Amino acid sequence: MMIELSNIPWTEVAYTILTVIIALIASKLVYAAIKKTMEKLASETKTRLDDILVRELELPVHLTIVLIAIWLSLTIYPGMQKYLVSFDLIIQASLILVIAYGIAKAVTGFAKWSTKVKRIRGYQYNYIIVAKKLINAVVYIIAIVIILAQFGIEITPIIASLGVGGLAVALAFQDTLENYFAGIYVSTDKSLEVGDYIEMEGGIAGTIEEIGWRTTRVRTWTNNLVIIPNKKLADAVITNYFKPDSGIVITLTASVSYKIKSDKAIKELRSIVEKIKKKTDMVINDFEPVIKIDSFGDSNINYVVLVKVKDRGSTFKFKELFNKALAEAYEKGKLAVDYNVVKLIK
Repeated sequence: MMIELSNIPWTEVAYTILTVIIALIASKLVYAAIKKTMEKLASETKTRLDDILVRELELPVHLTIVLIAIWLSLTIYPGMQKYLVSFDLIIQASLILVIAYGIAKAVTGFAKWSTKVKRIRGYQYNYIIVAKKLINAVVYIIAIVIILAQFGIEITPIIASLGVGGLAVALAFQDTLENYFAGIYVSTDKSLEVGDYIEMEGGIAGTIEEIGWRTTRVRTWTNNLVIIPNKKLADAVITNYFKPDSGIVITLTASVSYKIKSDKAIKELRSIVEKIKKKTDMVINDFEPVIKIDSFGDSNINYVVLVKVKDRGSTFKFKELFNKALAEAYEKGKLAVDYNVVKLIK
């Protein structure tokens, strides 16, 4: 049905637009005052949950006020009342979606607050993220069901048709669904968590930044972001350097001449390790460093040094300091290394 422009009450349409603008400005001012008050309260209280919720709910509250202002305009202004029947269901449906969006944002705010508290109280980050996704999905599904009921659409035939249609959708989105459920498995399993340093069988190594619903993001040492499908992550052989804890036993090697007695060589290598321990906090004291003969080479005795450092990042720094101290020991004559001499016979 076409609406003739001459029949539209333009004056009251302008009043409606003005009402919406005034309502939006008023909501902005009121919300700014509420936000300022919450920030003051947050500085005086131990929890910042209220402050986070105020930020997350700002947009849903503004949208709700705008919809209410439109509905009041259709009710109050006589020229607009004839459009109430046509737009009433649309406004109701929009309001239901906005409320669902507000609930989802509140759940997101609670999840953000919980993940920050995790560092102090040991909350399981992955469980919170999965719970947030499931709750938000349920909220939106309920909202859609209510909207369909508002428009008089029967839900039962739709649910029945999902038996056939759902199979087609599942086949069409097979890879996406596999990655989604693999993401839930990875998130709920305690073997991988955000912040862990991992190394995959294919050579990809880095720190887990995010476990999403379809992919997992890993930050490498070269500061590159690697996007890994969750299905591949769930199927891969992975070394987690943070499990059962972040401590790592590293293996260092040193070649020392046969002219240096083994007791003296071991004593000097231990001295190098002890000096690094005193200068840094990288070495974990619950593991006594092991220094022993590993093998006998053609010109030198090969020693192995086992040291436990606090995390993966410390392995590179400790190796650098150890090799530098070892080079100084060679230069000062505390240790020595011999080289193979090849004689050419004419």
